[in-house]
Amino acid sequence: MKRRKNTIVINKFIFICILLSFFCVFLKLAAVVLLPKVDGINLAEFASNRNTVTETLYAKRGTIYDVNGEPLAQSVNSYTVIAYLDSSRTTNESNPQHVVDKEKTASLLSPILNMDEDYILSLLSKDLYQVELGPNGRGITELVKSEIEKLNLPGIDFIASTKRFYKMGRFASYTVGYAKNIDGKITGQMGIEAYFNDELTGTDGYRVYQQDAYGYQIPNTEADLQQPTSGKDIYLTIDNNIQLYAENAVNNIVEDYDIEWVTLSVLDGKTGAVLATTSSPSFNANIMDIELYYNPLTQYVYEPGSTMKIFSFMAAMEEGIYDGDAMYQSGTKPVDGSIIKDFNNVGWGKISYDTGFTYSSNVAATNLALEMGADTLKSYYEKLGFGQKTGITLPNEMA
Repeated sequence: MKRRKNTIVINKFIFICILLSFFCVFLKLAAVVLLPKVDGINLAEFASNRNTVTETLYAKRGTIYDVNGEPLAQSVNSYTVIAYLDSSRTTNESNPQHVVDKEKTASLLSPILNMDEDYILSLLSKDLYQVELGPNGRGITELVKSEIEKLNLPGIDFIASTKRFYKMGRFASYTVGYAKNIDGKITGQMGIEAYFNDELTGTDGYRVYQQDAYGYQIPNTEADLQQPTSGKDIYLTIDNNIQLYAENAVNNIVEDYDIEWVTLSVLDGKTGAVLATTSSPSFNANIMDIELYYNPLTQYVYEPGSTMKIFSFMAAMEEGIYDGDAMYQSGTKPVDGSIIKDFNNVGWGKISYDTGFTYSSNVAATNLALEMGADTLKSYYEKLGFGQKTGITLPNEMA
């Protein structure tokens, strides 16, 4: 009996389709290898971009010092406390990498972070991979970080960053101002921090490198490195010894009088250098308990009051019309339908202009102003800079 042979017959149409498919794949591969772009995409550039990492190297912000070299504002390391909650992080039960005992963790962290224990527990009970223990767990110092590390709590970690530290607290707060971290960069918001922000900031650097599948730099590849340039330091004319006297004086004024705000400044009479300047209400930039965002020293327009009489008398002397021995009737003076009065309303009878100056007599100053004329008096005020900005190195100064 003859054994039948099995014969496989391939359909010519199917064979041609298979052949064409292989040919198309070959053409596509050839196009990918030979052509600079495929479907409008530069594959070499695309691959390079996928593997290229650009890392910003942040510049160190400059320090603000007083005239004696005492730091008033400086950058320090800070940390945000985070808690890993997902048990998948732990691969070895003897070395847990997530929060295991939530109640214990909340209890131990509560006094250190000054946060309610139940609130911390509510954060640790969220169905998330990780959480930040805010608000008090943000921007903590090295000291607080060290306290937490000593607890050896599984799943508790830290994210490092930089923040601004104001060593003297409320000391010259409106002058020094404050800066805060915005999108990873410390930016001045008030005072010297804002006015000299560009100088303090410096220039960021960068590192560009090719990474492997694990996120590490590919061996034997070069990195394009540009080192950052630190910001410049700023030295103020503020003297911390004189400033402390000014701060105490303002505190005493606030205690003794019912006032909305007060500002006190001490200037060098020869150079005009600001040796101390403070105001109330004040604030501590470390905790941002700020109530008033205007600096009373530079951003309030107010009438100088009796101090203007000094310049009225000076203008009269310059014009040659002042006679200190001449007598006048103090008390009241009618002017254009109004009555100008001395501060006691009745005056001191008939007195000399020199005596009127010592009493800060409104009538004496009015008589001299009328004799000079409004235009002449105004011209002296303008020459002396009234109604203009001083050019002080603080932001948003009013005229």
